[in-house]
Amino acid sequence: MVRPYSNDLRERLVRAVLRGGLSCHQAAAQFGVAISTAINWVRRFRGTGSVEPDQIGGYRWQTMTFLAALRHDRITAPWHIDGPIKAKPSSSMSKRSWFRHCSKATS
Repeated sequence: MVRPYSNDLRERLVRAVLRGGLSCHQAAAQFGVAISTAINWVRRFRGTGSVEPDQIGGYRWQTMTFLAALRHDRITAPWHIDGPIKAKPSSSMSKRSWFRHCSKATS
């Protein structure tokens, strides 16, 4: 897994843009990061006051991605999903009942 850039680098780049008068393009070239990365760090700092990265990884499924996968395999979900899925895939339904449902839906 890729590690986030250090907070020190993030802070130096943001400081160069806000206090040093560099543009995001110039700061990106000076610190060796992508232009979009520099823009995002400055935007994050202006919005939150911090350059800390968001959480990376975890078991957060997007509802639409999950439903699209079900539809792709022509499986009808046996329950209603309202909002984002924020748990492991098998937490709301045991694996055994999930596989039992899948075998019924595909036959």
